[in-house]
Amino acid sequence: YFNGNVNPPTIIGSFNVSSITDNGVGDWTINWTNAIPGPAYAVSIIGGDGAAARTAVVSSLLATSVRFQMKASDHSTSSDCDHVHVIAVGQP
Repeated sequence: YFNGNVNPPTIIGSFNVSSITDNGVGDWTINWTNAIPGPAYAVSIIGGDGAAARTAVVSSLLATSVRFQMKASDHSTSSDCDHVHVIAVGQP
């Protein structure tokens, strides 16, 4: 869970998150402290900016990080968000 409306993003609650990279407006990379085990994992991302919910679009899913953008409902623009929640689930 982090606040992406500030730079650098403020990590509020974390497990296995070493840092968050701000790649631009509404575009972040979450870096894992320990690589996610298994050949693949799933992420669930929700967020909003107080005015509207946003849709997450994952652009890179690596064992050591996940990069995503928070988009407006019509997917036209990216937006920084006050609240971004990320859950990653791997397989042993």
